[in-house]
Amino acid sequence: MGVDSYLEIYTTLYGWFFANLLLQPFIATGIYLLPVVFKMVGAFLDAHKDGFDGETAARMIRSIEGTLFIFLFMFIFCVKPWSIPATSLSRIGMSYTPPATVIEPAPVTVTGADTHSTYDTTLGSRADVAAVPPWWMMVMLVSSGISTTVRSEIQQGMADMRTLHYLAATARVSDITLRMEMQRFYTDCFVPSRSRFLRTLPPSPPAAAALAQYGSGDVDWIGSHVFRDDPEFYQRYWAIDPVVGFIFNVNNYADSDLAEGEAPPTWGRPSCKQWWEADVVGLRAKMARHVGWPVGSPTQLGTAVANLNPLMSEDERLDNLARLAYVKDEPRYIDPAAILGSDRRWYDSAAAAPGELLGVVGTGWEWAKFNASLMPLINLFLMAQPLILMGIYMLLPLTVIFSGYSPKMFVTGAVAIFTVKFWVVLWTIARWLDDHLIRALNEPDLFVSLFDIADHGFKRAILNILLVLMFIGLPVLWTAMMGWAGHQLGRFMSVLEGARIAGESAGAEGVRAGRKGTKI
Repeated sequence: MGVDSYLEIYTTLYGWFFANLLLQPFIATGIYLLPVVFKMVGAFLDAHKDGFDGETAARMIRSIEGTLFIFLFMFIFCVKPWSIPATSLSRIGMSYTPPATVIEPAPVTVTGADTHSTYDTTLGSRADVAAVPPWWMMVMLVSSGISTTVRSEIQQGMADMRTLHYLAATARVSDITLRMEMQRFYTDCFVPSRSRFLRTLPPSPPAAAALAQYGSGDVDWIGSHVFRDDPEFYQRYWAIDPVVGFIFNVNNYADSDLAEGEAPPTWGRPSCKQWWEADVVGLRAKMARHVGWPVGSPTQLGTAVANLNPLMSEDERLDNLARLAYVKDEPRYIDPAAILGSDRRWYDSAAAAPGELLGVVGTGWEWAKFNASLMPLINLFLMAQPLILMGIYMLLPLTVIFSGYSPKMFVTGAVAIFTVKFWVVLWTIARWLDDHLIRALNEPDLFVSLFDIADHGFKRAILNILLVLMFIGLPVLWTAMMGWAGHQLGRFMSVLEGARIAGESAGAEGVRAGRKGTKI
């Protein structure tokens, strides 16, 4: 049987496991028979009150027969667990297929024997098999089949932009060494190149071609194609100090003066273009590998970006990831001459204090946005649903007993299970709509929304509100509407009990009429 989450494998099993435990003392002590006994005694007292003539005795017998028939039917199919393979749950017999995402477009179906989650060790030691009454087993199978079929159809073609946004929002460059290298590149390469670009307007033909392709904002970040393509910028400037990973080469222009020493250094000084574009030791490659830590690993975010646009080249993918790292940890210009000593005057420090204060506030704002992410809220709903199902399964047999084996419970319980199981379908619809709204509002360049937080903050706020409303509102609306349906269907299912009551009333009226006629 398919379920809708890793947790539901265990909540389903333990729900019926606890239901059987709660049911045992009621069966062992005979309490489960009390509702039937009370109804039979009630029928006897009604007959005794009306007098034990032929019609009254026949009415009492029909009432007791109906009570026994309904009791046997409800007890056998809705209360008593059947210990046969078709109605026995086990962890091995339940499976879950995670939804396809941009990170994992082809998820692997797991079984209860090994869900690859911590639930295996924390919840897999107490109950392994639980018997289920046949009617509820059929309801669960039908509900799971409908849910799985509908969700599989809806999830086709979903890009899962929400997951991509979440990974991008939590991406950080945690390596202090890499952050220092980003600062060095910013100071040694980007600042002089941008200054030269602004002094030499109009741009050269290579720069103009890059601006036409990548836009005017291309010169605002350290991976600018203008500075990489025009030989007067990153090819012209070199690292001031050696960079780890670049082998010292005496033939390089920047390394030639270092060769005059007694012991040549291990590492050389690459050109800014080499420093940025090198495959493994280049700054762009390092930034792309580290982005996404600690919440999302580099392979997660990199895979998500690649899967979202399969036509994207490797150069574009690295640029996108490196730009994300640059936006999250944007370096500042530092005068190399000031590094040797603290030559900032007191009024310079005082003037910089407001900016440093704003930096602290900005860090707090980023932290607040991280903690206000919708992913914890979504996970809360997804974990609450299997726990609610567990409560329904656990208490359903006792509810049937205390309802006096009312036939209404035959449908009311089924509607309750199907309603809660169908919440996952509604959440899938909500995520599908959210995914397409994100893509519609951020076209044509979906990746700009990942990097430009300020310009897309209003859109994100609207989409977040809409997603919350859909995740809460759709299940509430569905549950209310199914409550109406369950109430109406329950009325139809109580036809047997209604017929018995109607027969008793008709018999009683006939007896009274007969008595009145005799007296006249």
